[in-house]
Formats: sequence, structure tokens, C-alpha cells
Amino acid sequence: MASYHRVLRAFGRTIEDTILECNYDIHPGDVLINNERWPGKIRLVGYIDVFFLMCYSGESRFEHGIIIYTLRKYYSLNTESNGNKHTIVSLGHPIGLSPKCPKSKLKKYTIVLHKGHTPAMQKEILRGVMQHGVVRLLSDALKLGIVSTAEIVNKIKETVLKGSSLDSVTTKSKNALASSNSRSNALPGDKA
Repeated sequence: MASYHRVLRAFGRTIEDTILECNYDIHPGDVLINNERWPGKIRLVGYIDVFFLMCYSGESRFEHGIIIYTLRKYYSLNTESNGNKHTIVSLGHPIGLSPKCPKSKLKKYTIVLHKGHTPAMQKEILRGVMQHGVVRLLSDALKLGIVSTAEIVNKIKETVLKGSSLDSVTTKSKNALASSNSRSNALPGDKA
């Protein structure tokens, strides 16, 4: 059987990706997947948009696994009040060396993660399975270079100025300069 690294490459991912959020081993007793415990070692590999749960043996020999999508429409994460247990419900499917999956294999998974043994482990695991909010998406965009800092500053400036008198003057000036009817922009004393 292939290594889990090869399975990740089939999905266009590696553990060196800049969008990697978590690459962590989870004790089999700390995770339930649809009320089942997987035997062997379990690796959680989380990215910005998906996370993988893979069972492997030896160094990295892939046995079986699933991919879970964190689309807002299908994803929910509930944490107990004491923070000891996290329940994730989302869509996913089994994975292998082929990235293609028929729609019939897509199903709802319920994953229960028990609190990690250390605070660092807990933070790492949560970062891998959490859905990104606006602030995290902005920081990811900056980290990945998708959006430049200047674009974000410009967007914030637009948001703050929208509806102000400066905004209305600027908009009218832009419209006047961009107007295709140059006669309406001429002063009364100008000759055509």
C-alpha cells in the first residue's frame, strides 16, 4: 500500500503546503468517526478548506482515511462547555490514491475529538479542524500572498468613507470625468 504522503499528493496537497494548518497524530482513543474507533495510528492533516483523517501503520503506510470539507453550508463544530470534547459534523468521503469520488460516496460524518493531552496539542488539533472566519481568512490571504496589504487597506478605507460627504464628492467627480458626454461638462463660456 502507498504512504499517506502519496495519498495527499493525489489530492494536490503535501505536508509542506503553505495552507497547511495541522499535521498531527491523534491517539485512536481520542477520536470517534461515526461512532467507530479506527485501529492503528491516526493522522490529522488540516488545511484551510479541508482536513484529512488517515489511519496508517508503520512509518507512513496508508490503510484508509476520509476527507472532510469545511464548507459553511454543511459544517458544524460544537464544543462542550468544559472544552473536553469537540463534535464535528460535515460532508466527506473515503479517500485513496484517486482524487475522484462518485457523488454516491459523499456522506455526512460525525467526528468526536476528545481534548488533547496538552494545551499545545489541543490548539494544534482545533486549528486543523476549525472553519475559518473573516479574520482568519484575511490573515491566510496575507500569508499566502493572495491579497496584498494595500488592497486590504484600500477596502477598509472604502468601507469607512462610504456614505460620507467626501465619498459623494469623489463619486460625483469621477462620474463627471468619466462621462462620455463632454458637452455637459463644459463651462458656459467655453466654445464647442
